Amino acid sequence: MSGITYSLDFLLVVETVDHQIIGQTPDDKSRFNNGSFFGDIKDLPLIKASLIGKGHFISVDLVDGHAEVDGVKVCPPQDVVSNTRLKLVYRRTVQQRRTYSAAVGIKQVLFGESKDLGPLVKYFIGWEYFFKGKTRHWELGME
Repeated sequence: MSGITYSLDFLLVVETVDHQIIGQTPDDKSRFNNGSFFGDIKDLPLIKASLIGKGHFISVDLVDGHAEVDGVKVCPPQDVVSNTRLKLVYRRTVQQRRTYSAAVGIKQVLFGESKDLGPLVKYFIGWEYFFKGKTRHWELGME
């Protein structure tokens, strides 16, 4: 999602197998082209990824399958932990919000002004993995 019109509240930070730390910018710009940050890192060999912002963080370990929320370990299902092929899942959803004022009269509705409340953005991070021949996702989210 390049060309976003809002600043990200939670930033994605990843660690590669050679321990290089790469972080997303609030405008989600690619370092190399007109795409997004995720396009830069989606094919890199990663060992850890984190969502950081608003005084909170979620980290997922792509080697041993554990997760942390604000430093507290979260136990994913056993099929995730025992899986050796974990792939990063990162997504965000954007809900546009707007209010409208209206006055209701006899046989008519008069619309007043509308107000843009700004987007409600939810962020998700986790793994894609294979279990019993099927692709599955395990995600944690913040808004």
